[in-house]
Amino acid sequence: MQITVLYFTDPWCAWCWASEPNIMRLREEYGKQIQIVFKMGGLLEDMGKFYGSGKIPISDIANHLRSVSRQSGMPINEETVLEDPPNSTWPSNVAYKAAEFQGEAIGERYLRRLREAAFLEGLNISKRDVLEALAASVGVDMEKFRDALDTGKAEIAFREDLRECEDRKIKGFPTLVFKNPDGQEISLIGYRKFEEYENTIDRLTEGEISKVSTSNTESFIKKYKRITTVELAEVFQYFPTEAAAVLEELVKKGLVKKHEMRSGNLWEYIGA
Repeated sequence: MQITVLYFTDPWCAWCWASEPNIMRLREEYGKQIQIVFKMGGLLEDMGKFYGSGKIPISDIANHLRSVSRQSGMPINEETVLEDPPNSTWPSNVAYKAAEFQGEAIGERYLRRLREAAFLEGLNISKRDVLEALAASVGVDMEKFRDALDTGKAEIAFREDLRECEDRKIKGFPTLVFKNPDGQEISLIGYRKFEEYENTIDRLTEGEISKVSTSNTESFIKKYKRITTVELAEVFQYFPTEAAAVLEELVKKGLVKKHEMRSGNLWEYIGA
């Protein structure tokens, strides 16, 4: 039996960034028994309606980002993020669809890179040159990528995702819709604990899905290339201090490079 998860998201959604550890654990513990299908929800077409217009001051957005980071453990450099914020989240949604045409795997790598760039590096992912540079960095075929953007194919695909959001009346992200082969669905809206994912899968499968063995820590970080401390802790069920100690050992072995940030660390696999 296979469960399909429709994941309604946006590259610039902080709570979606906060949910990355759970998504990784979902993949690692259930393997091919879970198929995740990303749907772009278009968080904000015009960011100007929220900052700079008096409706929600920049300081409130910074406080929101800090709160997300504290609750989830995922690092967010809110001061850097707000130095040059996007004027719309829609260009990154469209760019994801352009990459996705080249396969789900490359699309997922690109989505992850967009999130890192936005929340850790403070890059403005509404700018075409930034979107292209990030796409090239994860191995996207740039000729095909630009063609999908310039011909409008990616825009059309994004609009289809938006229509599905509207049809399902989805307004908050992340929203995960779990579906079994019989067509039964359960939706989880917002940031959740992993146990709620587990319980949902159990309800839809009546226990027919069993977990697979998780890879070891070195192969895990090699697979994902760049992870946060809380991601390793969630997948392997370590305390954060234990996860940090494991990662520090990999640093000593020359396998991992640590990128220190005020709100947490990013660990990058560099090999022997």
